[in-house]
Amino acid sequence: MRVVLDANVLVSAAISAAGPPRQIVSAWVDGRFELIASPALLEELSDVLARPRFRRFISIATAGDFIDGLAEDAEILDAPPTISSPATGTCSTSQTPTRRCSPRASSSTCSARDYAAGAAGAA
Repeated sequence: MRVVLDANVLVSAAISAAGPPRQIVSAWVDGRFELIASPALLEELSDVLARPRFRRFISIATAGDFIDGLAEDAEILDAPPTISSPATGTCSTSQTPTRRCSPRASSSTCSARDYAAGAAGAA
């Protein structure tokens, strides 16, 4: 199953170790679905997590690691798939990914999968 998560879900997962958003990201980490993201989504996450009000929940460095991990581990598409008329009930998912990455086996930074699994530590 391929899933696109709203930026709010990803922000909540990044700043809180508990709750449904983190459970959703953990399901991705466990391989229960394939995460689809876009450059626009990653930019939105970067903008939101850079806001001063989030410093008490997550450091700039940890937020950067989380976003970098998403960019590394998710399938990145330039634009969402085209959806046809609701009357036909079909959608096109033939979009070619701009990059398909696998989880980082070794890295000096924490991937999103590592972060969601609790390896990133406290903010």
